[in-house]
Amino acid sequence: MGSGNSIQGGVIKKRGFVNSISGCNSMYPKRTLLDVGGFNHKLPGAEDSELNSRLIKKGELFFVPKAVVCHDHVSGLRDFANQMLRYGRDKGIVRKFSIAVAPSLFLILLLLSLIFTPWLFIISIFLYSILILLMGVKFALQKKNVKFIISIPLVYVTEHILYSIGFWKGLILQN
Repeated sequence: MGSGNSIQGGVIKKRGFVNSISGCNSMYPKRTLLDVGGFNHKLPGAEDSELNSRLIKKGELFFVPKAVVCHDHVSGLRDFANQMLRYGRDKGIVRKFSIAVAPSLFLILLLLSLIFTPWLFIISIFLYSILILLMGVKFALQKKNVKFIISIPLVYVTEHILYSIGFWKGLILQN
C-alpha cells in the first residue's frame, strides 16, 4: 500500500524484468549504465525513475530477489515526512506517472467531490480509514506488537498526504 506496488514493497517475488527499481536499492552493470547515458545529474531528484524509463525501453531493468542492499537508517516520522514531500516533488518535476502518484491524482478528485458530492468524499475517507487501520492490524498481528495498529496508519497517512502535496508542487511549480 505504501510502496506504489514497487520492488521495495516486496510485491514481486520472482526474478524478471520490472518497471521500477529504487536507485537506493539497485545495482547496474557499468556497460548498461553507459549504454543509456547514466544518471541524469541535472535533475533535482527522481533520477532513478528517469533512468528506469530509459532502461525499460532497452529491456534492461531486471530484478533479482536474492540480491540484498542493506541500509542503516536512524530517523523518525519528521525525517520520513520530509523525504515523502521531496520524493513527491521530484516525481512531479520529472513528470513520472506511475501507480505511486495515484493517491496524488485521487486527492484532487476527492477534493472536487467535497464541493459537488460531499457524500462521495465522506465515503472515500471512511473506506481509506478502514483500509489503513486494517493494514495496522495486519502488521500488529504479523509482528505480534499492538503499537502497529496506530503507527502504520500514521505512517501511511503521512506518506500519502505529503507525497501528494510534493507531487503537485513539483508538477505545477517546476522548481
